[in-house]
Amino acid sequence: MSFLFSINEGFKGFFKARLATTLSVSSIALTIFLTGLFVVFTINLQSWLGFLREKIEVELFVETGSTDKEIEELKNKITKLEAVREIEYISKDNAAQRFQEEFGQNVYEVLEFNPFPSSIIIHLNEGYLTPAAISKLKNRLELMANVDEVFYKKPLLEKIDKYVQIVYIMAMLIGLVIIIIAIGLIFNTIRLTIYARKDMIHIMRLIGATEGFIRKPFLVEGILQGFLGGILASLAIYYSMKLIQIYIYPYIISHPLIFVGLILFSMIIGLFSAYLSVGKYIRII
Repeated sequence: MSFLFSINEGFKGFFKARLATTLSVSSIALTIFLTGLFVVFTINLQSWLGFLREKIEVELFVETGSTDKEIEELKNKITKLEAVREIEYISKDNAAQRFQEEFGQNVYEVLEFNPFPSSIIIHLNEGYLTPAAISKLKNRLELMANVDEVFYKKPLLEKIDKYVQIVYIMAMLIGLVIIIIAIGLIFNTIRLTIYARKDMIHIMRLIGATEGFIRKPFLVEGILQGFLGGILASLAIYYSMKLIQIYIYPYIISHPLIFVGLILFSMIIGLFSAYLSVGKYIRII
C-alpha cells in the first residue's frame, strides 16, 4: 500500500508542476545528451588509438653472418615469448625487394651490393602494447644471441599513451561537471515541489506519517525526471550518430548498452539529487 501510494503521488507531482518538471527534464536531457556525445567520442577515440597501437611492431635485426640454423633457433626463442603473437622473417633478399617496391630503385644498381640485414618483425599480444612492456621485451631480445639491434616506434607509442591519459582525465572532469549540473537542476525542482505541497506534508504529519513515507513520492518524482531526461537524450544521441554516419564518418562505433547506461545513469542522478533535496528541505517545512 505504501509503495503504491508513493508511486501514485510521485506521478501526480511529476505532472502537476509542469513548468518546473519541463525545465528540469529538458536540462537533464541536455546534460545527459552532452555526456552521451562525450562517451561516444571517447569510445571511438579509444578504438582508433587501439587500432594505431596494434600497428606497433618490434623489428629485430639479425647479426650479419648468422647461419640459417642460428636464425631458426632465434626465431623459435622469440616465438615462445609470452608477449609475442606472431613473427615475420624478412631475409636480406626480401628486404632488398621491399626497398625496390617502396622506393622504385634496385639496391644492386645503386650500391652494387645488398646492405640490408635479415630481420624479424614481431607482432605483440594486446596486453603487451604499452611502452613499459615493449621496453622490457626490447631489453630481453637484445640479450639473445645473434641479435644486432631491436627497434620499435617508441615516440608514436608514447604519444598514443599520452592521448589516452588525456582522454581519461577529460572524461572524468567533464563527467563530474555534468553530474553536478544535473544534480543541481533536479535538486531545485524537487525543492520547489516540496514547497508547493507543504500543506499536504503538514496533513500527513498530523495523521502520523513517517518522514520516510513522506519522502518516497519525491524520490519517485526524481527517478521519473531522470528517466524521461535519459530517454530524450538517448533518442537525440541516436539520431545524431545516424547523421554523423551518413554525412561525416560511416565507421562510428555505437552500442545499445551506451543508451541503457545513459538512462540508468540519468535515473540514478535523479534519485540521488531528489534524496539530497528532500533530506534538506522537508525538515524545514
